Amino acid sequence: MLPNYYVILGVAASATPEEVRQAYRLRAREAHPDARPDDAGAAARFKLIAEAYRILANPEERLAYDAQLRMLAATDEADQRPHTPAPRRPQPELAMRTLPGADAIGPLAQPTRFYLLAELAPAPESVAPWTQPLHLAVLLDRSSSMHGPKIFESKRAVKALLGLLDGDDRVTLLAFDDRPETLLDGASPVGAVGAGMRLDALTTRGATQLAPALDIAVNALQNDITSGRLGALLLITDGRTYGDNDQCLLLAERARLLGVPILCFGLGLEWNRELLDSMAATSGGSCAFVEDPARLTALLEDTVGHLRSTLASNVRLSFAPASGVSVLRASTVAPKLADVFSGAYTPGERIEVRFGALTADRDAESVIALWELLLDPRALTSDAATRTIILGGVAADWSHGRESMMITGHVDEPALAPLRREPGLGPTEPEVRLALELLTAYRLNARADQLASAGSPKEAAAALTTSALRLRAAGDARRADDAQQAASSLLAAQDDGPTAALRAKYAVRNASQFHYLRHNLRTPYNDSATP
Repeated sequence: MLPNYYVILGVAASATPEEVRQAYRLRAREAHPDARPDDAGAAARFKLIAEAYRILANPEERLAYDAQLRMLAATDEADQRPHTPAPRRPQPELAMRTLPGADAIGPLAQPTRFYLLAELAPAPESVAPWTQPLHLAVLLDRSSSMHGPKIFESKRAVKALLGLLDGDDRVTLLAFDDRPETLLDGASPVGAVGAGMRLDALTTRGATQLAPALDIAVNALQNDITSGRLGALLLITDGRTYGDNDQCLLLAERARLLGVPILCFGLGLEWNRELLDSMAATSGGSCAFVEDPARLTALLEDTVGHLRSTLASNVRLSFAPASGVSVLRASTVAPKLADVFSGAYTPGERIEVRFGALTADRDAESVIALWELLLDPRALTSDAATRTIILGGVAADWSHGRESMMITGHVDEPALAPLRREPGLGPTEPEVRLALELLTAYRLNARADQLASAGSPKEAAAALTTSALRLRAAGDARRADDAQQAASSLLAAQDDGPTAALRAKYAVRNASQFHYLRHNLRTPYNDSATP
């Protein structure tokens, strides 16, 4: 039988060569015989991981191997449904656009900050979603702090979610406190007798430890990555995991390599926003604040609806800088606001931004990334023929379900900025300015949440007041009012001040406002027009 090297390495079929290399290093470190002296099977697993890397790291051998997988999948499907072959789903037609932050670059006297925006959007004829089956791994916190309405509404919401799925879908369902309990193990929700009863029987207990349950969920999704199902991990929690933050982030990295987004739902005020935000950003997922547990049912229903409207999954935009260009930060602008890279930069390193799924939802009509760059005038290169500065290259990669396989899509283009004779930068592009206003407001709201949680209400209120100014400059009057109201609540020492600050943070992050505000860039400002 042909081994599934993608499953062995723990990468999606659309994995780039760099992702294959990263996965090999991660899996080899975990499975090395020296790290498992008491495991008699470690040497054999390590050898299989090395063989998987040898095949997938070689472009010619990987093409031949993929062809063998497709032939086996077609044979299996023909054996199972000889009279009703699955309809072929067309590859979505996606187009990429890049926009330099200024309309032109002239001679620079010193290193200069610059921005590059990239957008991946479906062609008009590709707006119909594809009906790909799902594999959802649902992790439900059952620790003692979930007692009362939180656990009651969470169980109700998960039962309702099971009712939205059909026979081609799969569910891995775990409840966890300081140890995990598997309620459904990659099962079809149709005919999963007793799942609702097992949920009803759950009681709260113990402390919160996330990594063991997360490990089981990631392994379950890894074993299904070449089935053609769209995988996603849904985490419902109200607390802070203890002693395993680093392991959780490592598992989020494994989910990233699998192309599996982690979708987090934080109940109340005490959950670890920094950890869950990082897990979501790493994997291309999202993080939502659930102020009222009764809203969780509707949120999970919306989540399944978004997954059902998927055009492409495991979507990534990446930027490879040219000489004289370094990356300071990378962020998602739409459909969510998040910073995904910030820190030490290695020259020549490709910086990737992950989005999870691109859906046919009109409120999330494209995915948009923004790279904050530093231009070194001593090393920049230009093209005299086209009178452009060469910034680097932008690439987009994604997956698409077809029959029982996942196939891949790719597009790339150079990132260029017009050259001008006048020194310095030309005017900032309006779309880039809008993206910066929204990102700055989100960062200020996130800082305000940290300060409010740390008992510094005046400093938190000042951050929110500045955020409100940036949101008004962007044309988002409604969320500007929310930020200002949260600032007033903190200054008045009202009990709901910290809640208002947290609400304002996620309202800005998750509102998908960029597309709406971009449509109105050239229209008169209208307070009442902002949804």
